[in-house]
Amino acid sequence: MNTLLFNLIMGVFIALSQPLMAEETSTKAVEEALNKVAPGLKPTSIKPSKVASLYEVVAGSKIFYMTADGKYLVEGKLTDVSASKRATEIPGIYEFISGSKIYYVSQDGNYFIEGNLIDVSANKDLTSARLGEARIAQLDKLGLDNMLVFKPKKTKHVIYVFTDIDCGYCRKLHSEIEQYLSAGIEVRYLFFPRAGVDSDSYNKAVAVWCAKDRNAALTKAKKGESLEMKECENPVKEHMKLGEEFGASGTPMIVTEKGTIIPGYVDAIRLSKGLEKEAQK
Repeated sequence: MNTLLFNLIMGVFIALSQPLMAEETSTKAVEEALNKVAPGLKPTSIKPSKVASLYEVVAGSKIFYMTADGKYLVEGKLTDVSASKRATEIPGIYEFISGSKIYYVSQDGNYFIEGNLIDVSANKDLTSARLGEARIAQLDKLGLDNMLVFKPKKTKHVIYVFTDIDCGYCRKLHSEIEQYLSAGIEVRYLFFPRAGVDSDSYNKAVAVWCAKDRNAALTKAKKGESLEMKECENPVKEHMKLGEEFGASGTPMIVTEKGTIIPGYVDAIRLSKGLEKEAQK
C-alpha cells in the first residue's frame, strides 16, 4: 500500500473515530454522575437524545435525561412540539400533546399556555375531549392483539383496564368479571405492575401473556394460584409505558371508550350507568 493511500485511510479512520470517542467520554461522564446521585441505579441504556445537549437514560421503566457533562438531570417527557402540534379553534394558537397533558403554544413559539380550552357558548371542555381522543388513538395503535380481552356475548361498551396481578382491588374487579360481561362491558386488559420491570408482579404478567390460554392464566393468577413461569416476546413494557403516559399512579386504572380515565375499582352496575351517560354526551 502506497503512503498516500495509507494516509488517506488513516485520516478517514481518525475523522470517524473522534465523534465515537467523544460520545464514549460523555456517556462515561453521565454514568459517573448517576453513580454519585443514585449508587444503586443501573441504567440499561445511555444514548444521545434528539436534543443535542441531552443524553437519554433508561433505567427499568423510567426514562430521564442528563447533560453530557453529567451536571444536570431532567425529569419529564421529551416532546417534539413541531411534530405533534395541531391548530385549535383559536387562530394562531396550536395544541400539542405530551403524555397525559395538552399544552398550547402561539404560532411564533413565543408564548406557552398550560390549562384547559373551554368552548364558553357550548359549555364544553375541549381539552379533555381532545385528550380522550388522543388516548384512544394510542390504544388503537397498540392494537387488540397486544391486549388481553374478555368479551361478552353482546358488547355494549368497551373499557381498557391497566391492572397489576397482585393488586387487591384489581383482583376484586377481576373476581366480578362475569358481572361486567353480563352488563355488556368488554374488558381489555393491559398490564401495569407497579413494582416495575423484573418485579414478581412483572414476571407474573409475562407468564400470563406467554401461557397457552392467557385468559385462564390471568384468572388463575388473580386468585393467587401458582403459574408456570414462562418467558416469550410480550407487550408488558409497552403497556407500562402507555400507563405512565396516561398518568397512572395506581391500579386498577380504567379508560373508557371515549378516553376518560377512571382511577380505581368501580362495580359493574355503577360503571355501566356511567358508560351509558358518557355515550349520550
